[in-house]
This record gives sequence, structure tokens and C-alpha cells, in this order.
Amino acid sequence: MFDIASFFVFPLMLIFARLGTCIMVYPGFTDVAVSTRIRLLLAVFCSLAMFPLLEPTIPLLPESTSMVLQYLFIEMAIGVMMGISARLFVSAMHVAGELVSFSAGLQASTLFDPSLGGNSTAPSLFLMLLSTVLIFVTNLHHVMLLAVMESYNMFPTGDMPLLGDAAQAVTQVVSDLFLIGLQLAAPVVAVGFLVYAGLGVFNRLIPQLQVFFVAMPLTIVVGLLMLSVVLGGMVAVYTQELQDRAVLFTQE
Repeated sequence: MFDIASFFVFPLMLIFARLGTCIMVYPGFTDVAVSTRIRLLLAVFCSLAMFPLLEPTIPLLPESTSMVLQYLFIEMAIGVMMGISARLFVSAMHVAGELVSFSAGLQASTLFDPSLGGNSTAPSLFLMLLSTVLIFVTNLHHVMLLAVMESYNMFPTGDMPLLGDAAQAVTQVVSDLFLIGLQLAAPVVAVGFLVYAGLGVFNRLIPQLQVFFVAMPLTIVVGLLMLSVVLGGMVAVYTQELQDRAVLFTQE
């Protein structure tokens, strides 16, 4: 006799637990402008679409309620780990924007950042919104769905990932995001350093020069000009890094 709870409700619930939690923290879907209902409906539709492919990998409905709760907790933990890893890596643009703001004297130019739910500097907000656009333009959100499907080969349902390996993976992602953020902002930071060094030399040569009043507009103009020059290269490098990490994540 067909048992709808064992063959449909329970497998769909486990798929939704992993995929839904991943979508809830995945970059681009967590902005305050995106309604929670939209994210919930998206997770439900994606779970239904992936159900025929993933249903054979789901174990049968256990008899005890504690085992059901254990399955749900493990699936949600895996989904959160995958979503946070992607979100942390996308934050490399935020790091680059903060470095650009510091070098260009734009630390005080704060605006509301919907991705963080707080205030960020103007260059940081611009680069974060740009990174979100790049995710959807390059179809990397499709790679996220593929990564969730491939994760069942690496993390079968009910098998809790090793905490040591998970912590090492998150640590590596955090290290990479700071390194990539520094690489992206390096041209602007280098030019900003040269501008400040030149102003220091001028202050020594011409003590009457009011360096403070000259430095503020000069650093802003030079910083924004340099950002406009290297923006194309930043986008190319960042997009390639995103694609490489996304493909690597699906193959692990």
C-alpha cells in the first residue's frame, strides 16, 4: 500500500530542509528587499523540481520522532554551511569596497546596505550590489542548485559532516575572501598610498600648503578615477574566481 508520508512527505521535507536553509542565507536572496514569502515559495518550488532526482537517495521514514528530528537538524546544518560558505566568499567585494573607501577618503560616505541590513560605505555598497548582479548574470545561482544536488554524494542524508572538516572549510573561505578582496582593491590602495606619500613630501617642501584641505578632494577624485579605470578588470577577476569556486564546490 502506498504510504504518502513515507514516500512523498518525508523525502520532500528533508530536501526542503537542506535546500530551503541554503536559499535563506544564500547571497542575493537574503536582502531585506526580498520578501521571506518569496524565498519560501522559491525553496518549495525548487524542492518539488528536485524531488524526482533526489528521492532515491532519501532513507525511509524512521519509526521514532527523535530520528526524524535528527535528520531535519543534520539537513538544515548542511544547508546553512553551504549557504554561509557562498555568502562569505561573496563578501570579498565588501572587503574590497572597504579598502577602496579607506584609500579614497570615503569612509564617511555611508549608505544603507540591503545585503547586510546596516550601513556601508558607498564603494562597498556599489561593489556588493555589483557582485549580486554578477551572480545572476553569470547563472551562478544555477550552480548553487547543482551544488545542493551534488552535496548528496558528499553528505548523504542523515550523515553529519565532520565538524573539523567543516570548520577548516569555513576558515579557508574566510582566508580566501580577505585575500581576493585585497587583490581586487590593490590598484586603488597603491595609488592612494602614492597620493598620500606625495602630499607628505609637498607638506615638507611647502609648509604653507594646507595639506588637509587639498588632500580630501584630491584623494576622492583620484580614488574614484582609479576605481573607474580598474573596475572592468575587477569584475573579470572576481567573476572568474566565483566560477572557479562554484565549479570546485560541486566537484568536492
